[in-house]
Amino acid sequence: MHWFSWRTLGACALLVSACSDDGVPLVAGDTDGAATATTSAGGTTDTGPGTAVTTANPTGTGSDSDPTATTSPSGTDTDAGTDGSTSSPGGSSGGSDDSTGGSSTTGGTTDPECVMDEDCMLVDDCCTCGAIPVGEEAPECKIMECLVSTCTSLGLDLPAVQCNFGTCEVEEVSCDPLTVTCDDLPPKCAEGQAPRVVDGCWSGCIPVEYCDVVPGCESCSEDEACVESVSLASSSFTCVPIPPSCEGMPSCDCLGEACEDPFDSCNDGIEPKSGSELSCSCPAC
Repeated sequence: MHWFSWRTLGACALLVSACSDDGVPLVAGDTDGAATATTSAGGTTDTGPGTAVTTANPTGTGSDSDPTATTSPSGTDTDAGTDGSTSSPGGSSGGSDDSTGGSSTTGGTTDPECVMDEDCMLVDDCCTCGAIPVGEEAPECKIMECLVSTCTSLGLDLPAVQCNFGTCEVEEVSCDPLTVTCDDLPPKCAEGQAPRVVDGCWSGCIPVEYCDVVPGCESCSEDEACVESVSLASSSFTCVPIPPSCEGMPSCDCLGEACEDPFDSCNDGIEPKSGSELSCSCPAC
């Protein structure tokens, strides 16, 4: 009986040394098994012996003192209790979204490059015979020297410039066969050229782009409208720049001024075989 008591006391001493104050076995790094019950952001939770887990605050990841704080997808807190705005991916918050970075155009139109002839200037060098808006940089010409300028080589000595329906152009010269009064036959011109008329008679060939009258609608470029002037006896064709107000669709509403006296009756509701967009007729001719 005396021997059994001492063995029992020894066994208890070994058990006490292996147990904590509350009888829970200790794990590495713990000083007290009671530390397994940790205080979460939302309250105290005991998850089991020797395991420490922090649970998320149901109202946010920040301080419990702000129940209005919410967590953004990027993991940062935003204060929904201030103005209701949230941070955008670009770093701006609230306010309007200005994605254009400036003013925008409406209707797909642009301003004309000129209003009057004085808004245009001549470019006449070794490469170009044309007109551009005043102040605009001329096209680069890599040919530094030439015997004559381009305009002169085309037969246009010191041509004037004009603002034609919002576009700067070299002033057109006469190529109208109806103004010829001499008996000479017209010269044979290469493709893309037409006979020029000077003082009522033929005077060589010139590119059709500088002519006031062209052989047909095929002479007009994509940014030009073909205008046909029709009389009882004949018809003629003119290439007119399409102004921005037409928005790419020539009509009498935006291009009616192309019909000049006496061909001042404009019609755009027909589909002539000539392919012209506008037909200008002279009822009295």
